Amino acid sequence: METKFKVGDHVTCKSFGPLKHNFSGTIEKIYENSALVRLDEFDPEDKIAVGDLHSQAIVKLTSIVMYGKEFKPEKKKSAKKKNKKPTKKTTKKKASK
Repeated sequence: METKFKVGDHVTCKSFGPLKHNFSGTIEKIYENSALVRLDEFDPEDKIAVGDLHSQAIVKLTSIVMYGKEFKPEKKKSAKKKNKKPTKKTTKKKASK
C-alpha cells in the first residue's frame, strides 16, 4: 500500500485507546497499514497515558492527517432496510371434545 506520509512528517492523529484527545507528532517509521508516531503535542489530560506509552504510538494510517489539516467527518453507516415479507404465525388449535 502506497502512503502519502513519509518519515519525518509532522502529523495530527485521532485519539484512541488510553488517549482521550487528538495529538500531534512526528512519524518515525511507516508500516504497511500504520505508522510509529513520536508524540510531540498532546492534551495535558493525557500526560499519564503518554508516559505509559513512552511518548510513542502505533497509529492506523487512516487516523492520520498532515499537521494543520482537519479530520473529515466520519460517515455514518446507515442501517440497510431489508424488504421482508410479513410472515404468518401458525398456531396449533386445541382439539375440543
